[in-house]
This record gives sequence, C-alpha cells and structure tokens, in this order.
Amino acid sequence: MAERVGGKVIPTKFGHQAFVGGVDLVYDCVGTGQTLTDAMKYARSGGTVVEVGTSQITLVDTASAVV
Repeated sequence: MAERVGGKVIPTKFGHQAFVGGVDLVYDCVGTGQTLTDAMKYARSGGTVVEVGTSQITLVDTASAVV
C-alpha cells in the first residue's frame, strides 16, 4: 500500500506505525474509530480527511496527526 501512494511506513514511539506521505484526500464513509484512524494515517501532511458519518467511535489513534 505505501509504495502505491508514494508513502513510507515508520514505527512510532509507542509501538504503532505512522505513514509518511500519502494521499491528498480521504473519505471515511464507515465512521468507526478504526476507519477514522486509518483515514488520518493515509492522508498526507496537510491533506484532507472527510468524515461522512460516525458510529461507534470510542477511540481514535491520533499519533499520525503529529508525526
């Protein structure tokens, strides 16, 4: 996946993974915590994440927002 969009996966401090690079625009139409986490991970720095609907969002990993 990373190579397809010109990105690179790197480990983070707490055992997760960050994605550097990515796409300009991501739509999340499912609206769970995992899909929002993934959408934020795969959007490039300065990219846009559109959250269309939400349900069951209890926890979102925001590590990719600060890398």
